[in-house]
Amino acid sequence: MSQTDRSPYFIPHGTTEPLDFQLRDYDSATTDEAGDVIDLTGMTVTLQAFDRNGTAVTLAGTVSIVTAATGSIRYTPAAETDFDNYASEGPWRVRFKVSDGTDHFFVPNDEDPDLWVVDK
Repeated sequence: MSQTDRSPYFIPHGTTEPLDFQLRDYDSATTDEAGDVIDLTGMTVTLQAFDRNGTAVTLAGTVSIVTAATGSIRYTPAAETDFDNYASEGPWRVRFKVSDGTDHFFVPNDEDPDLWVVDK
């Protein structure tokens, strides 16, 4: 998932397969155009989703850390319920909340969350 690529992320209706992302810090001092990967060692990651009206949507799927050192995470939908039940409420604005148990930050961390669109 690229914070600088503000293109919508299209999800086929009825998707049940996991969706993989890599969390990156685009505010870091780097010459790497892709931004520094966020080391997720000791962190937890959750997904926040909002419908087109800005109302929070609770998705039943789970977020897991695949490889902490490279910022790799996976969102696994809960069967077809996540994307079928809420398809009409999209497109969704989503961001990942990263926490160490005391403090937290969001990816993307700017004003606009990423856009997910469920294709019918």
